[in-house]
Amino acid sequence: MREFQILNPLGERLEGERKARRNWNLGGVGILTFTVIMALVMSPLFWIGGGVIFFTLIFMDLSSRKAAEVYRKGLEGEEALKGKLKEILSDKYVALYNFPLEKGGGDIDCLLVGPGGVILLDAKNYGGDILCDHRGRWTQTVVGRGGRVHRWDIQSPSDQMRRAVFEIKDLFRKHGMDLWIEGIIVFTNPETRVVTRKMRHLRVLRLGDIGKFFEERRDFLSEKASDKLLTCLLGSIKAGERVS
Repeated sequence: MREFQILNPLGERLEGERKARRNWNLGGVGILTFTVIMALVMSPLFWIGGGVIFFTLIFMDLSSRKAAEVYRKGLEGEEALKGKLKEILSDKYVALYNFPLEKGGGDIDCLLVGPGGVILLDAKNYGGDILCDHRGRWTQTVVGRGGRVHRWDIQSPSDQMRRAVFEIKDLFRKHGMDLWIEGIIVFTNPETRVVTRKMRHLRVLRLGDIGKFFEERRDFLSEKASDKLLTCLLGSIKAGERVS
């Protein structure tokens, strides 16, 4: 399988959080040192200012660590998907990772072009129980310490995927090409329990089911047609966005 890494948004955000924490730590040490000196030399009131700064830095660090953990898990999911695709797909397929989307921003984790057509895959590395009810509402439930159950709404992966599918279809139509595009939401955490309603035009699969999906998929796209689609996709990428 040939691969192109177009963007790396989660990696960039994770590195940004790491740099921010390093800067906060260095700046915090300097400010606290100055505050201690001023409190000893000038006025004890500087201790109050030092305390405010200290707790502010702790809060900022905890918030940054929480954000970094979300990005790290997202990257783990994307890497798991990449590894699986490399394992099962031949060189007839081309993978465009983190392909940019213009409408609403963001990107699609993997855009595949090959004998089985154009396939969009979005990796979700969620834990706990994931439910999509008949109204299309997605929720995540996890059991915390002491058996306490936590449940909250999550942004709809199906809505995200539909927007991506429509945008790629529109791109092809502008170039005189109209074809079916498959959208697949892939849950990469093997311990996650996923319960969803039947979705129109979309699939929800576990990472371990990807191989079976491609085994059963009928090849219908010629190499010439695949190259034409790939040229259209790569030509749509703005200057400076393509990484490798």
